[in-house]
Amino acid sequence: MVSVTNMKIITERWKKGIRPLKIQDMEYGNKVVRMLEKYKGDDFRMFDDPLLVTTFILLVEMLREQDQNSRMTVLPGVIPTGSDTIVPVNE
Repeated sequence: MVSVTNMKIITERWKKGIRPLKIQDMEYGNKVVRMLEKYKGDDFRMFDDPLLVTTFILLVEMLREQDQNSRMTVLPGVIPTGSDTIVPVNE
């Protein structure tokens, strides 16, 4: 079972891991740590492996962010085609 303590230890290790990153990459490292800090270890008691929980949390957060960003980029009156082509909606 993954505990709150396990998650705190992992988060602290990842915070330390950000230090050697290049300046332009530190922003992303900090973002990853903030994603992990949103969750408590008790949220994922069904997992035994802290790394598995960490991976799961990050993938969920990244997909959520990607989904939110794609919703914001859709223009009203335009049908996204999945490519660079924009198809206007006939009103």
